[in-house]
Amino acid sequence: MEADRVVMQGKTALIIENDAIIRECIQVMYESEGLEVISADDGQTGYELSLQHVPDLVVSDLYMVGLSGLDLFQRLRGDPRTDHIPFMFITADARASVREKCLALGADDFLLKPFTFDELIRKTRSLLVHAEQGE
Repeated sequence: MEADRVVMQGKTALIIENDAIIRECIQVMYESEGLEVISADDGQTGYELSLQHVPDLVVSDLYMVGLSGLDLFQRLRGDPRTDHIPFMFITADARASVREKCLALGADDFLLKPFTFDELIRKTRSLLVHAEQGE
């Protein structure tokens, strides 16, 4: 388990979530595993932070006022400074078509709310390991 933790040490995650409680819960979970965390409560702020900090991972809500998660994702993928960053959507929208659309557009993963600590950490580790290996 300690080896898994090493994958997260020194890495930065950007959390973009308009629900403060969910955003703070993810932050606490990530920090308990050794990740540095930057957070935003809307897509536009998240986009600006991604350009300033170029995180190792972006975790974003799908539905937000203003710049949606999909719009944010497309901006990040369209920019050579951020096109390599693993991106995971989180949403309460359980429709299979929504998940399929996000993954078809190129998102690296998709997590349905509510989720457990173990689900979040397992998916996060997998994304960071694949990014390190250049996959």
